[in-house]
Amino acid sequence: MMPLTMARPGETFLIRKISGRDEVRQHLAELGFVVDSNVTVVSEMAGNLIV
Repeated sequence: MMPLTMARPGETFLIRKISGRDEVRQHLAELGFVVDSNVTVVSEMAGNLIV
């Protein structure tokens, strides 16, 4: 397991765990970031990711 911040553009990952405060996790879930879903990194700039 590795943090999403270490991903490179073009890589696809399976979300295994989402940490943070309840409000943050709820917001991410509303955006589609849920455990057992895939995300693909589209681009990275100065540590910021577009997925």
